[in-house]
Amino acid sequence: MINSFKTIFSLHHLLFKFSIEVYIAIIGISIASGVSYLALGISKGYLKEIKEKILYSNAPIMVYPLGEDDYKKFQTIIAESPVKTSVNRVFFTQGAIIKNGQSERVTIRIIDDNQKDSLSGATFSSNKNIAPLAIGKVLADKMRISLDDEITIVAIVKGTKHNFKVISAKVEKIFSTGLYEFDSEWITTSSTFLPNAASKIYEIHIDSPTRKSIEKMQQWIDNRLGDTYLSFNWYTLNTPLFNALELQEKTLYFFLTLIITVALANLSATLLTLINKKIPEFGILLAIGIDPAIIYSSLILTNLLFTTIGITIGTIVGIVSTILIEKFGLLNLPESLADIYFIARIPIHNEVDTVLHIFAIALTSALMLSSIPIIYLKRIKITQMISY
Repeated sequence: MINSFKTIFSLHHLLFKFSIEVYIAIIGISIASGVSYLALGISKGYLKEIKEKILYSNAPIMVYPLGEDDYKKFQTIIAESPVKTSVNRVFFTQGAIIKNGQSERVTIRIIDDNQKDSLSGATFSSNKNIAPLAIGKVLADKMRISLDDEITIVAIVKGTKHNFKVISAKVEKIFSTGLYEFDSEWITTSSTFLPNAASKIYEIHIDSPTRKSIEKMQQWIDNRLGDTYLSFNWYTLNTPLFNALELQEKTLYFFLTLIITVALANLSATLLTLINKKIPEFGILLAIGIDPAIIYSSLILTNLLFTTIGITIGTIVGIVSTILIEKFGLLNLPESLADIYFIARIPIHNEVDTVLHIFAIALTSALMLSSIPIIYLKRIKITQMISY
């Protein structure tokens, strides 16, 4: 066995020394693997970031009253649930904020005093003469708003003469969720200053939420409350988005596999060229009794070695590139695109499984393509090889 391996490695160094063709093939594999690593890092990072931001910027379960309801009665019912929960009442309306003649349309979250807002993390006290305000960082930067600044809010409310109300507010918190829509278009204030907002939901928070506990709690709510309320959870509300992102990632895997396979096919073509130059040597080796399996093993070893070198170089370049991109913010999105993709920058995740996926794809393809030069050699007789 040891002698066989020695023979294989000897043949490899004898027959397939590095040449300009090999260097070019390895560079092609390096580029393909580096691009693949970047693409997978961006895809996985975007999917993970979107899931985390969307899921944890909202309550696990949201319940919409379909008619008039009693908040205290609702709280009493939820308190009977099999899972430890807490309930927040949140109102929503549309409006605008104004500062120094500059105005921006906003979505307004209105929370009760002494209640922690799940979006901004703010908690407002009722002992204030001016409305407290939490504002998204992107919106604050755009309007040059700082902490303790006073601004004007114009909000749509029910029960007023013109169905809107104008109040003054003081910025108590500037929040950042990482989701562009929330950070650029949402504000939070107190229900003491903006009662009778356009719509209302109940946010139900669960201790240590998991998908199983969330779905179990939602089923209990639906059975207990009946048709008077409509409930959603993190997952059902965003299932189409998550399914689309996962389908995008699978499609990306397919095309990256094609890119790497094309680069490896170029390597196989290079090896065929080298084999053509070495056919007389193969014939002599076979004529003196070298086992053909050893020559074929040498071909496979050569293919795997060149593939591993190319993939390793490309992956290292990909990892270094992702680190530099993250450090210098080279993939920050312009406002027009950030509004579409929900986030202001594209996150890239450096993960071990990404490296393993690339190596698995490359080595599997290399093993399959190794059969091409072997099939080519098998079709040539020894006498033809010697006189080639």
